Amino acid sequence: MAGTVSGATSRDLECPVCRQDLSQPKMLPCSHLACRGCVLSMLHAACGTEDPPSPLPACPTCKVPIVGGAGGGAGGGVVALAEEDLQALVDGLPTDLATMTLLDSHKVLSSQHVCKVCENSVAATSFCLHCHVKLCRTCAKGHAKLPALQHHLLEDLTHLTAQRLAASILSRCKTHDDRPAEVFCSAHSELICMLCATTNHRGCSEVKVIPDMAKEKRLALKQDVAALREREKVLSVQVKEVKDMFKVLRKRVKDTWDDLLQNVKRRRVELSGAIQAEEDCAMATVSQWEKTRAAIRTNASSLESLADTAPDVALLGMLSKLTSRLRELDQRSRTSEKAGPIVDVAFETQKLNHLKSVVSGLGVRAPCFNT
Repeated sequence: MAGTVSGATSRDLECPVCRQDLSQPKMLPCSHLACRGCVLSMLHAACGTEDPPSPLPACPTCKVPIVGGAGGGAGGGVVALAEEDLQALVDGLPTDLATMTLLDSHKVLSSQHVCKVCENSVAATSFCLHCHVKLCRTCAKGHAKLPALQHHLLEDLTHLTAQRLAASILSRCKTHDDRPAEVFCSAHSELICMLCATTNHRGCSEVKVIPDMAKEKRLALKQDVAALREREKVLSVQVKEVKDMFKVLRKRVKDTWDDLLQNVKRRRVELSGAIQAEEDCAMATVSQWEKTRAAIRTNASSLESLADTAPDVALLGMLSKLTSRLRELDQRSRTSEKAGPIVDVAFETQKLNHLKSVVSGLGVRAPCFNT
């Protein structure tokens, strides 16, 4: 893999499409990452004018559609879209700011260590986490002696990690790019400076310093992840119930049918076919549950990792779109739970109960039923 950060994160930092370091990494619906440009290229390739249209572009890693059917045409394909619409589809995906910051930090540490203060190419030995410059031994000593810079943290370049450097990167105020962002406004989802907090955002209901807001949102994110995991458990139980039910039905038909008279064999074929037809309907619903469960599992793991390791600034920058994704997954899981073990649209519970009753009476008399 090109330029990965060893031990920095459990997620792959290589784009599965171009096999290069991720650039503007976009988080796909399955939580895998791909370069923004690569996602756009896949959409361009799929949104041509050919007839029939190309199938929906999918994640190269797990084959889940990358835009969730947006712009879909007949037969599961995509129709031709304007360039601005394609751009909007890609930009609608969350940008993984944590990974992007980590990669930027890795590039800084992997570049030549040269002092940025000395005019000559003097080897740098330290890095200032406030100024974000490399310093030689002499300049580092002078840097530490200046009263205005005494609070700056100097790290030995031989021990400085990409994670440590990424966590020290300060965001700039959206309005005043010469000022560091110190607080976060929840009403506008913006990182702002103290001047903005006392002027433009004075009337906002919730404006807090970044560490406090990040701590609060990180805790809320973990709680949402825990709720998603509970939803996954509910779906797992429902899937098992349906699968076990059909296993029991199939075994009962087999064990009873062996003892019946020859004239019942025709009924056996009819009954097995009826059960198969109903099972096919139910399995379509189960397939959707399993997809929802898989989406919950992968997103929960990914978001839990972000909640544990993402720098404050990166976490807050992604917060709005990640929260929206959590609500969507929660709604999907709640819809599946309310549907019960069998979805009425795809499966007739009354018909299933009739079949179960017929199977139960097979050993008593030859069944007479219409399928």
